[in-house]
Amino acid sequence: MFAAHPLPGREADQVDGLSIDRLSAWFGRHKVVEDMRLRAPSRKVTALIGPSGCGKSTVLRCVNRMHELVPGARVQGGVHFGGVDVYAPDLDAGSVRSEIGMVFQRPNPFPTKSIYENAIIGVRIARTTPRGRLMEIAETALSRAQLWDEVKDRLHKPAVSLSGGQQQRLCIARAIAVDPSLLLMDEPCSALDPIATFKIEELIRAIADRYTVVIVTHNMHQATRVSDYTGFMTIENAGDPGRLVEFGATTQIFGAPVNPATEAYVSGRVG
Repeated sequence: MFAAHPLPGREADQVDGLSIDRLSAWFGRHKVVEDMRLRAPSRKVTALIGPSGCGKSTVLRCVNRMHELVPGARVQGGVHFGGVDVYAPDLDAGSVRSEIGMVFQRPNPFPTKSIYENAIIGVRIARTTPRGRLMEIAETALSRAQLWDEVKDRLHKPAVSLSGGQQQRLCIARAIAVDPSLLLMDEPCSALDPIATFKIEELIRAIADRYTVVIVTHNMHQATRVSDYTGFMTIENAGDPGRLVEFGATTQIFGAPVNPATEAYVSGRVG
């Protein structure tokens, strides 16, 4: 096993979950998220659902400070993880991203690198690790991603030789190889077939006892299968910023939503 590298000012075992306070985000002059408030409990799976264009993916990118990489984009409000202000002036964005992993909609392994090299590339970048420990780290990450048994005999084959579902699990292994405490997943199954989707969902549930997971999904059944908590975001009119309408235990959001807009969405009456 390899040690986690917590954000400055936080012990590895003091993981207090994700707190988003009055978060708003812009692309240039266009506000895409307004007054977002959310508490994602530690070592649980939180799903964000809602129609396309309501800002779900933007929220994820704000959490690990990828939003600021877009020219003209800006963020207002607070994001705390483990009691640490993610946007503190003295906190390096690279440190944030090493602690808060991200998995995207489509598998994006490095095409010129092997399965093994893809698994450990984040570790090479994030910190100095003895060469003798890299295989141990790769095996641990690939095992957690439920991929080791499928690739252990071809680790030095190109990553693109894997199926789409395997490539996505490799990207998850790459994200967790640095042992983050928070894993953000932006529609990780949108490009996968049902069998591969089932394996990713099984993986999400398996790693939730170690990582805090926030997943964006358009699949209502997926949200009910993998998440402990769910937040519903929506927009009132075209061009309006997205807002969080309701948040609660997944069983409550899908079984007894309080807000009529939530009920209409989860029942399929509006999309």
